[in-house]
Amino acid sequence: WGKVDVVVLSNWHFHAVLSSVRGSKLSASAKAAAWESGMRRTLSRMLAGVRQVVILRDSPDLPGSIAGAKACFKRHGLAAQTRCGGPTSRTLKADVWTAERRAAASFPGRVVAVDLTTPTCGGGWCGPIDKPYLMFKDDNHWTQTYMRAHFSAPVDRAISAAMNRA
Repeated sequence: WGKVDVVVLSNWHFHAVLSSVRGSKLSASAKAAAWESGMRRTLSRMLAGVRQVVILRDSPDLPGSIAGAKACFKRHGLAAQTRCGGPTSRTLKADVWTAERRAAASFPGRVVAVDLTTPTCGGGWCGPIDKPYLMFKDDNHWTQTYMRAHFSAPVDRAISAAMNRA
């Protein structure tokens, strides 16, 4: 097989992180520190066989189900963007993303962290609609249509740049 040029990875930021000593759930600050440490170890091991890594930030985790988002859209139309969804303090894990960016920075020129989420969550709010698109197929996965329309170019740029560095 030889060496792999580029790996693209993403994580679900809403996992509970447990203490390896007591098995209890870590506090938010301890979780971020453990996440960063774990990402550094993972990236270090991965880079032994991979030339470049692109980390994509986790998508927002909207409250409720997609059925609820679709019902909200049916009820409110494009106003669903501000009536359905939730505040970024609930739908995003900024501390975990910061931990991933810090871990990526430990490997300059080999790991890049790409944030596709911030542009979709303006003004401290993440909703399910971006005119004219329903953005999510469930509570935390973007639809293929939305991905193609909004993220093809930035993802292509990130992967192309990584391939050029490989």
